Amino acid sequence: MARILVVDDNADARALTSAHLQAAGYSDVVVAESGEAALALLEDPSSRPVDAVLLDILMDGIDGIETCARIRANPRYTDLPVLMLTAVAEADSLAQAFVAGATDYITKPVNRVELAARLRSALRLKAELDRRRAREAALEEALRARGINVPMIDPVTGLPGPTVFDAALIEASAGTGVLAILLENAQALRDAGAKQTARALIASRLRQVPGSLGTLLCDMGRGLFAVLVPPGGDPAALARSVVQAVRSAAFPAPAGSLSGVLTVTVGHAVVQADPREDFAKAIAAAERQAWQGHEDGLRP
Repeated sequence: MARILVVDDNADARALTSAHLQAAGYSDVVVAESGEAALALLEDPSSRPVDAVLLDILMDGIDGIETCARIRANPRYTDLPVLMLTAVAEADSLAQAFVAGATDYITKPVNRVELAARLRSALRLKAELDRRRAREAALEEALRARGINVPMIDPVTGLPGPTVFDAALIEASAGTGVLAILLENAQALRDAGAKQTARALIASRLRQVPGSLGTLLCDMGRGLFAVLVPPGGDPAALARSVVQAVRSAAFPAPAGSLSGVLTVTVGHAVVQADPREDFAKAIAAAERQAWQGHEDGLRP
C-alpha cells in the first residue's frame, strides 16, 4: 500500500485531507505541520519511505514551493510525486510550483474524488518511471558489457545521453516509434547557465509524460530530446502529450529567450528499415514546425 505524506500547517486541513485519503483506500497516511517537519521526515533513515507528497503552498516558515524545491534537490526524490494543495488562484504561484518540480496540483478545499483521481494518476506515472529507469539501467549494463564505458547520464537533466539512445536505436525493431523533441528557443538562451536551467526544466516535465511500458527518454544535448516507443505504442499520441505537458507547465524561460516561455516542437516517425534514417525524419519534422511558426497539431 502506498504511503502518503500530507504537509499542511492547518490542523483542520490536514485532518480533512487525511480523511479523504483514508476513504479512498490509502490507509498509510503520515502528516507534517510544516515544510521543515516534512523535510526532516523525508531525511529520517528510520522512517519508511513515502510514495507521494501532498504539499500545501501557503505555509508559515518555508512555504510549499521552497519545500518542493528542496525535496527535488535530493537525488533520491527526483521522481517522487509532489502534488501541491492550493487555494491560490494566481497563475504565477502555480507556475513557480511547477518550476520547483511539482507533479500536479489540487485546489482547496480538497474534493475527495479529484484527490483520489490525481493521486492515482501520479502513482501510476511513478510506477512507469521506475520501469523506465530499470530499462535504462539494463541498457547501460549492456553497453558496459561491450566495453563502452562513458558517462551514460546527463548531469544536468539526469536523463540517459546520446550513447544510450544510439545503442537502443540501432537495435530498434520495425514498428518502434521515434520522437524528436526540440526546445525551440535553445539558441536564444545566451549563457550556459540559462541553457542548463531550460534543459532541466523541460526534462523534469517530460519525465511526467506517461508512455508505453519500455519507453526510453534521452537528452541528446543542444536542446534535443529523443524518445523511443516500443512497437504497439502510439508515438503520435505521446507527441501530443509531450506538448500538452510543456504547455500546461507554462515554464518561464530564462533571461535571453525570444518568447519568454519555454516551448517545444515534436516530430515523430515509425521505424521501417533504417532506425537512424527514421529518427532523422522525426528531427526534420520537429524543425519544420519550428520554422513554420504556427501550430501543426503539435506545437504549443
